[in-house]
Amino acid sequence: MCGFNFILDKKLKINEVPIARMASATQHRGPDETSQLHFEYLHKSRVYFSASRLAITDQSLYGSQPMQSHDGRYVLVYNGEIYNYIALRNKLETLGCHFYGQSDTEVLLHWLILHRESGQQALEGMYSFVFADLQEGLILMARDPSGMKPLFYYQNEDFIIASSEIRGIMASSLIEKSLNTGQIQNYLSYRYPIKPETLINHVYELEDGCQIRYLDGKFYHHKPQQIADTDKTEARPGLKDLENVLQRAIQRHIQTAVPGGLLLSGGVDSTLLLALLQQQSYNLPVFSLVNSENERAFGTQDYLYARKAAKQFGAEHHCIEMKVRDLDLFEDFLESVDQPVADHGAYTNWLICRYASDHVKYVISGAGADELFAGYNRHWAYYQYLRYYRILMPALPLLKYGAERLPDGFDHPFRKSFRLYKKLISGIDPNPETTFLNFQKLKGLYLAPDLKNDASAFALNAEILFRKALYQDEHGYLSSDVLAISDQMSMRWGLEMRMPYLDENVKRLAQNADALYLISKGRKWMLKKLLQNMGAAEFAYRKKEGFGLPFGKWLRKKEGRYLLESLYQPDAALYQFVSFANLKNMIDAHTMRKADFSQEIWACLLLQKWMEKHF
Repeated sequence: MCGFNFILDKKLKINEVPIARMASATQHRGPDETSQLHFEYLHKSRVYFSASRLAITDQSLYGSQPMQSHDGRYVLVYNGEIYNYIALRNKLETLGCHFYGQSDTEVLLHWLILHRESGQQALEGMYSFVFADLQEGLILMARDPSGMKPLFYYQNEDFIIASSEIRGIMASSLIEKSLNTGQIQNYLSYRYPIKPETLINHVYELEDGCQIRYLDGKFYHHKPQQIADTDKTEARPGLKDLENVLQRAIQRHIQTAVPGGLLLSGGVDSTLLLALLQQQSYNLPVFSLVNSENERAFGTQDYLYARKAAKQFGAEHHCIEMKVRDLDLFEDFLESVDQPVADHGAYTNWLICRYASDHVKYVISGAGADELFAGYNRHWAYYQYLRYYRILMPALPLLKYGAERLPDGFDHPFRKSFRLYKKLISGIDPNPETTFLNFQKLKGLYLAPDLKNDASAFALNAEILFRKALYQDEHGYLSSDVLAISDQMSMRWGLEMRMPYLDENVKRLAQNADALYLISKGRKWMLKKLLQNMGAAEFAYRKKEGFGLPFGKWLRKKEGRYLLESLYQPDAALYQFVSFANLKNMIDAHTMRKADFSQEIWACLLLQKWMEKHF
């Protein structure tokens, strides 16, 4: 696990200073070692590499990066973990490969030397890398199929630049920094820019599972095949099948050479991982970030369930309570934001990883379970929408009229239910694909009108539409929101985050299953039933709450109001994209407890503060 940087200087225009600046800017990703190398390349050009290493699998110098083959021909910089590296190593040894250390980096180098572009198909894990054949002139860049590990790049007639973070590319000072205003609408609608674009002009993010190959002066971009528009009979895996693949995933994700822990919310995903860990006699400490009980209406009830789960399964529990004074750390948090994602989870991840990094070198996370096993409220709502489409459409005006009048701006027992109902009902559209996108969107921020799809141009095939929705969540929300902030905020503290639910075998089971089967008995019913069978029904059937920050309530307190000051400036950069009057009305309605606009306010605040800092 590390951060890496790469420059191909096509015309010998630079020296080692840009790669050194890049290495310094991304050093937080690998606190154990930082190194850089440069080599002559074909056609009177030069390549520069740097890597900052977080030593997990092999802590010896044999795992150091950049890694060069013994004949000097090949070079690799790599970020991540290859979980099947032992099997790949065994195959390579039968072919005569000799290994000096125990790292997966050395295995990956030899694997790519042998298989080049086709070698990615056999890799199981989280990764991004740059591999170079200095003799042939091949540069190969790739990213794992789930998008767990990032890779950003820039190219023109003089340079190809790549890095684990946008800040790395910008630190090179080889490109002009300008805001990609075309992606602001996506940020304010979906919380993130849409890959391959970023919020910086001409800096791109390699998409999930993609490869870039540079050879003979040509840039080739390969994308994996997307989900097919065909209805076919799919598997219906049993609970024992699921338990078996999860057990194997746990075994592959636990690293006993260094201390690790588990992020525990007391919800289905993390509690099931804790139960499976205990079943295999792994005694990892658990870390929970909770709000106080009197803030549960705007936060979560993790304060209750996380403690119960840790006690039931005998785990050493580190429970960190969030308080409004944590907002005093907002400027420090902003330093960790490479590219903003309008999700409270960025801040909660930053807080818990800051604490956990003092105790362990890696943490296990439940990320990915909701997207693979249909765990979100929007999945259940979309399933019901598809089932009752023809009944729902005539009644829609009345449903929307009633939903708009439900109070959700102050503390009361039904606040969260009312807020969810309003969001889902307001998102319903005659077009199913538009409806699912609406279920994800923030409302009422961007100045331009939304574009509607042609409501007549679809076939109401529930299986295909629901599978597409899960695919959209996996390669949109999961990759660009959940995994993006998981990587940014864990690596800020030199902490590795591992996601067993995104193990290749677990993904294969979920993706080969009938999509409607995954939702037929309720949200994430397979995981819930498995957890119930392990004696934890209380955690299996608690309400879905997410990794919540009581930001909405904190904004109404004296300690939190100072954050709104920059949003009250009509000449702020934000108001190129958002109506000042509209946002001010949202803030006023929120602070006066008439409505809850905490997500929209957070999105605007983070964007404005980020633009102030960088532009």
